[in-house]
Amino acid sequence: MIAELAVGGIAYWKRDNIESTLVIAWDEASNDTRSEVQGIFECCGWLNLNEGVKPCNYTITCSSAIVDGVKSSLLGVAIVGIIVAIIQILAFVLAGCFFCCCIRNKYNYEQEEQEELLSIKKNPKYEKMESKRQEVADTHAYYRQKYANVT
Repeated sequence: MIAELAVGGIAYWKRDNIESTLVIAWDEASNDTRSEVQGIFECCGWLNLNEGVKPCNYTITCSSAIVDGVKSSLLGVAIVGIIVAIIQILAFVLAGCFFCCCIRNKYNYEQEEQEELLSIKKNPKYEKMESKRQEVADTHAYYRQKYANVT
């Protein structure tokens, strides 16, 4: 996420510095490369129309065509990078909220079980059943002890 925000921000921030980089690239390019670029961008020369490698009929210089194209592309890269990062941050926050809700629901469910158990224990029928169970357990213990010594 941080890298996407950084790429988007740097692409937008550096869009004004792209012209100097493109001038260096144009100066270092071979005539074949310049000719190919002029055909792709439909432009002539770098700063004036008469600088072209071959005579051409285009009415725009390559500096304006290429710089405008690169700047608009960088703006697109910046926008996409920032939007993707924002979506990921929102997904992260929503996942955290979902996790918290799941934990809270589990805690509430356990609390409800305990409250239900307490309400059962407060029921008079439960007290009678518990006393009967204790009576049966005492009877079993008595007979176990009585017949344990018989053998």
